[in-house]
Formats: sequence, C-alpha cells, structure tokens
Amino acid sequence: MSRRGVNATARTHDVTSQPLSRTVFSRLEYVDEAIRWNPSWEALDVLDMHGSAIMADLDYDEWLGINPWSITEFKLPPRSSYWNV
Repeated sequence: MSRRGVNATARTHDVTSQPLSRTVFSRLEYVDEAIRWNPSWEALDVLDMHGSAIMADLDYDEWLGINPWSITEFKLPPRSSYWNV
C-alpha cells in the first residue's frame, strides 16, 4: 500500500522532550486538509512511498501520524514505547 509522506523536513520535535514525529497520508485529499490547518506545509515536498519503506525509516523514538486532521487520523506510537530492546 502506498503512503504519501511529508518530507523529513516536516519532522517535529518539541523542546520539552517530546518524541519526533513523521506525518503520512493515505490520500491526497488528506494532504490538502492538513495544508489548510498548516499553511506552512505547502512549501514542503510530498513523497509517494510504500508503507514498509516509511516504517523501516522510522527512528526508534519517532512516532507516526497518519492522516492528521481527517476522520481517519491515527497516531502510531514510537517503537521505543512497545519494543524492549
């Protein structure tokens, strides 16, 4: 399954030690809605990637936000929260 992910420059990190996040979208209309909420994202690149490539590229402490600002929004916690390595 293909996912559209905002380029790595969209990673966010809160100075209060919150984990990094990566945002992905399953449909282009969800990208449009996210840009309406975050106009600065319009300048970012959108990459069409396979879901397994996105998962393989996540850092250990990085969470995945899927389809933010949509009815299908989901937050996948970082691997560090459920993998005991």
